[in-house]
Amino acid sequence: QNIFVAGCYNGSCIGVGTLFGEQISLKASGENTKEIEIIESRNKPTWLPPQPFLNIGIRTRLAYERFRAKSEV
Repeated sequence: QNIFVAGCYNGSCIGVGTLFGEQISLKASGENTKEIEIIESRNKPTWLPPQPFLNIGIRTRLAYERFRAKSEV
């Protein structure tokens, strides 16, 4: 409780980072905005399996996608 985090990835650009930073500061100060409601209504991250199962799954999926992509070349 009372711990706030704004996470962005490279594909979201500086604009989204700025928006999230502004909104997280407003939320930390007890304010609520339409943007905060939209952000909080987004899907939450899903559970990831522990290691080594995560790496096995990732490598298997990437190999499968490479195999499927061969027909596109």
